[in-house]
Amino acid sequence: MPRETRKHPYDFGYLLTFFLLLLLAGAAILLLLPSYRDYRAKKRESVKLERDLEALKGERDERLREVNELRNSPAAVEKVAREKYSQVGPDETVMTYPTKRPGK
Repeated sequence: MPRETRKHPYDFGYLLTFFLLLLLAGAAILLLLPSYRDYRAKKRESVKLERDLEALKGERDERLREVNELRNSPAAVEKVAREKYSQVGPDETVMTYPTKRPGK
């Protein structure tokens, strides 16, 4: 009667297949790692740009509100003229006082 030969689990063919798969997985990781790093950097940049965009939209909305107020409210125009351009009415007198400097 012929004797059955069982393949040992650590046979050369199995070991070679295991090491080839391991080598293939390592090569895949080495090839994909730079792309993954680029992806993460782009994702961080995208999040930052979205935050900046939201901040700029808020500034734009504030400017549009100011423009609308200046177009429709004479009181707003007068306020800007007085504060920014130091304009006064015809019957008003401007009084300025010297400011104290720190340390004197």
